[in-house]
Amino acid sequence: MAAADAALYVAMFAGLVTGAAQAGLEQSGRFLPLIRPEIVPLVRWVAVIAIVLLLITMVKLLLTFGPVLVRSPVQAWLLTSPIDRRSLLLRVYLLLLCMGTAGGVAIGVVAVIAAQLPAAGSVPWLMCTGFAGTAAVSITVLVQQRPKAIRRTQLLLSGALIGCAGAVVLVLLLAPGTRPSASVPLGADATWWALASTLTICVVTVWVAGRALGRLTRAALASGRDIAEATAVATTFLEPTILWSLLLLRRMRGIGRVRSATLSGRRVTALIRADIARLRRNRAAVALWLCLLPVPYLATAVLPAMLVPAVHLVAAFLVTTRLANGLRVVFGSAALRRAIGGRDRVLLLAHLVVPAAGTLLWGLATSPAIPSMRILATAISIVGAVLVTYRIATRPPIEYVSPMLDMGFGGVPIGLIIQLSRGPALLILLCWAQMSLG
Repeated sequence: MAAADAALYVAMFAGLVTGAAQAGLEQSGRFLPLIRPEIVPLVRWVAVIAIVLLLITMVKLLLTFGPVLVRSPVQAWLLTSPIDRRSLLLRVYLLLLCMGTAGGVAIGVVAVIAAQLPAAGSVPWLMCTGFAGTAAVSITVLVQQRPKAIRRTQLLLSGALIGCAGAVVLVLLLAPGTRPSASVPLGADATWWALASTLTICVVTVWVAGRALGRLTRAALASGRDIAEATAVATTFLEPTILWSLLLLRRMRGIGRVRSATLSGRRVTALIRADIARLRRNRAAVALWLCLLPVPYLATAVLPAMLVPAVHLVAAFLVTTRLANGLRVVFGSAALRRAIGGRDRVLLLAHLVVPAAGTLLWGLATSPAIPSMRILATAISIVGAVLVTYRIATRPPIEYVSPMLDMGFGGVPIGLIIQLSRGPALLILLCWAQMSLG
């Protein structure tokens, strides 16, 4: 009965999403007149790679949370009673399948609109991405049966993300679509072949993962409980540092043993060496640095010149904030700063060296992608990214007691909004300045 109810909900949701996507595609020419017609074949190849990249990202997120996750009462039932484990977990599994289908359809809607496909021929491709999202959920359930395989799978997926970034660079260099044989196959035969393939893979993986629910152990079901609880608390209290700290702790545990070394020299030199060692152990930051290199060049090929400097600034901010783990760790704990000693200004400058240097190298490597006022726009991106990261990392603890302003639709905590906008508001202002330059 639970399976029938879930199937009904999936069918209703798929119908609503399909109708909304079709209506949005019919109006895409009015609201998204950004892509030049002569580069539409190039954009379609990039959209295919983007679908793969987003599906891989969804799989990585699912493996971080479990994906099959149950609370303590259900775990107690699994441990102390002879209940059928598969029947108990079936409802959670069906809910995950619904989420995977919704995520796949959403990815397909974005890709179809970006590729400017006609509304009539977009429904089969949306079905393909929906089936791919469902299959991705089933595959993660199969991986969850072996907790030791999750780390290897995460590393494999990270390599696939880097491969997608390299594929984007290759597409930009080869410029497919200039020859008919290099265009994305969108004919009826290719459409139905893709639909049949994804449907077959989806059915097989869903059935195999559903049969394997009974083999999930209590340790596997509790693997992502701390991340889920931290996410709920961070969302409730609007404090993402709770989640960042837990993710950092899990990442450091995953590294395993490391060789201890004495940090000799002056205080500033030792702190910079410690930050470099922290970056050397955090390979995901280096991978993101490499993956974001083609983004400004892709924006130059696809978007109007006015938007390219703003895209460059946002990408530079993502690079900087990923390299500033040491800054967030040190300035997120007053006890750690007291243990290190020294003035806060010295600690700040020491932990800004690595993110500033990384952002400078990234900005110089991507500066040729900016079409006009290149030097000024690059300088704004580099300096602005460092300033926004600094303001976010050094934000004081959130105070939930603040005056309320009645806006007619309810009370708005002014102090809380001001605290949360520390950093993002500056980023929006700098994006506006970059668009003015463009």
